[in-house]
Amino acid sequence: MNHLPFTYSVGEAHDGGTLRGLAKLVYGDKKMWIQIYAANRDVVSDPNALSYGMLLTIPPSHQPAPELKTKILPPYPSEAASQHVHGDIAMDVTLNDDGTVQEVKVIEGNPLLNSAATDAVRQ
Repeated sequence: MNHLPFTYSVGEAHDGGTLRGLAKLVYGDKKMWIQIYAANRDVVSDPNALSYGMLLTIPPSHQPAPELKTKILPPYPSEAASQHVHGDIAMDVTLNDDGTVQEVKVIEGNPLLNSAATDAVRQ
């Protein structure tokens, strides 16, 4: 058994070539793919298509949770509401040293919801 963190080579096991598959193998929970993405954000461009042989750092499963300072609820876009669209938006957010948002990149989510979620994060 490997001790976390460790380096993983895509294709060593039946990971399906995705971060979800990798998270299921390593952590037993496919929802923890975002932690692997966070540790490899400079090398992973698409969490659903990893290249064979790509080396990834697998972080510990329990990391300190960020502290919520202000909660901003995004407005529900009217087009999304009319189509009964809902869901999560996964984002890669880069902060400045003072905690303000420098950059927001949507990794995954419904395009009808992305803009409202991104605007809320920028606040």
